[in-house]
Amino acid sequence: MDIKTSGETDRLTGVNMDAGSEEKNSFWSRRERKRWFISLLCGTCLLYATRTSVPLLMPVISKERKLSKADSGIILSSFFWGYTLTQVASGYISDRIGGQKIMWIAALGWSFTTFTLPNVIEEFSSGDHYVEIIAMARTITGAFQGMHFPSVISLTSQHLDESERASFFGLLTSGSALGTLLTGSLGSYLLVKFSWAVVFQVLGSLGLLWTLLLYYQTLNAQRRRTTSRNSRESSKSLPWRELWSKSPFWSCVFAHACQNNCFFVLLSWMPTYFHDTFPDVPVGLLLLLLLQISAFNLLHSLIFTCLLYLQDNFVINVINLVLNNNFV
Repeated sequence: MDIKTSGETDRLTGVNMDAGSEEKNSFWSRRERKRWFISLLCGTCLLYATRTSVPLLMPVISKERKLSKADSGIILSSFFWGYTLTQVASGYISDRIGGQKIMWIAALGWSFTTFTLPNVIEEFSSGDHYVEIIAMARTITGAFQGMHFPSVISLTSQHLDESERASFFGLLTSGSALGTLLTGSLGSYLLVKFSWAVVFQVLGSLGLLWTLLLYYQTLNAQRRRTTSRNSRESSKSLPWRELWSKSPFWSCVFAHACQNNCFFVLLSWMPTYFHDTFPDVPVGLLLLLLLQISAFNLLHSLIFTCLLYLQDNFVINVINLVLNNNFV
């Protein structure tokens, strides 16, 4: 069996083996992991709460503003025009300057645009390009939200051991279902008691509050950590051509695209469908459907994360058993 010397470099990661012990120094402590997990979970929750607010409120807005189905479709789909543009670039920049910085900038953007969306709708309601302006505002929101998950992945990959990343990120994704639950519960209450504009303003305010907590409680603490991450990152070189030639990579891309297409088509249009099909049913009851979908997604995410955790521990125990008994 060939053993790498201290001066050798791993072919896929391009990281010198001498940097192994140095890299461990940049890992979060147990207390830091808890703090970052709570912060990132809250951020992901609010991210999806603001993301699902427009599909949830579109039936009410379109009825009030007399928007056609085509206009509603443009506004609903415009979010993803911006969402797809920033993911690769934000991931690349996060690896260079730090995922927490990109995440904070992105959160400021999508929280502010969500908070001011009612003002945009009111201000330009009488213009000739009313739908286009709202679509542009949603595109900007999508561009900022597209930066969230790449920055989270970059941040966790630099400060968590490989054995912890899958379960940590898997639990974080449950925040997306929690965010949809938040929109369906708190959003429905605010919609019935006040107006659709209050829903945007409250969710946007919560997002802005999270950016303050992120800055003062976690971002400042991260700045105080003295690591040599930047020097290590500059030496990494990902073999893109080799990655693109692998069928598992394209299988993941295709499966992810199909899953997102089905999920967001249903999420975007089901509130409108039930509002038009059952016009006499109160809005609050229609929103319960979204709550049920979110609860199912949350349960699915938690089960999948538990399976990942059990799988990791099973593999580790098998490897330890083999090595301790000198089977190889």
